[in-house]
Amino acid sequence: MTALALKDSDFYFTNYRLTFTTSNSEEILQRVKMRLRFFQGEWFLDTAHGIPYYQEILGKKPANLNIVSKIFNDAILEVEGVLSIIESIIDIDNENRQVLYSFKAEIEGDTIGSTIPFNI
Repeated sequence: MTALALKDSDFYFTNYRLTFTTSNSEEILQRVKMRLRFFQGEWFLDTAHGIPYYQEILGKKPANLNIVSKIFNDAILEVEGVLSIIESIIDIDNENRQVLYSFKAEIEGDTIGSTIPFNI
């Protein structure tokens, strides 16, 4: 598989040319990050698609980290190519008002992982 490479949710250019992902694991990781940053209701053609940030996560005090973790893990498992979640950790950084979601997932022949910050 080959996809356009994204950096900070925008197209990535090298020498004024669009860059493509260089490996299957890079593409799957990119799709996981896009999935986790997609708010439910954001796409007008399918308002049920996406992470229910406004509906179930943001503004809930105290935040139920088990529910948040389940929502994120389920979203990752929906990405084509992801076989299983090896590890997932949610850390709250109150000083910077961020939630840090770290995960490792198994894909065919490899593992992928990342830490994704969410501003709260």
